[in-house]
Amino acid sequence: MSVEIVSLNKSLVPYVYSSPKHRNKGVGRKLMQYAIDIAIDNKASRFQLETDDENAPARNLFNNLGFKLIPGKGVYMAFL
Repeated sequence: MSVEIVSLNKSLVPYVYSSPKHRNKGVGRKLMQYAIDIAIDNKASRFQLETDDENAPARNLFNNLGFKLIPGKGVYMAFL
């Protein structure tokens, strides 16, 4: 996983996923928390996520990490 700081307030994580054999073991949560920590360390003011409508596991993870689905935008966001 890479986290790219694209401006003072924005970070970009192009893709985060775990292989099937590592799913349901907390790997995705650890990867996302690592990315969130980097964003906070770099003074990001928000963290925005996107995923396919059908990706229920990712959507559940985002909700459990405190992200909220933004109505009409189709993205999850957390203000840091």
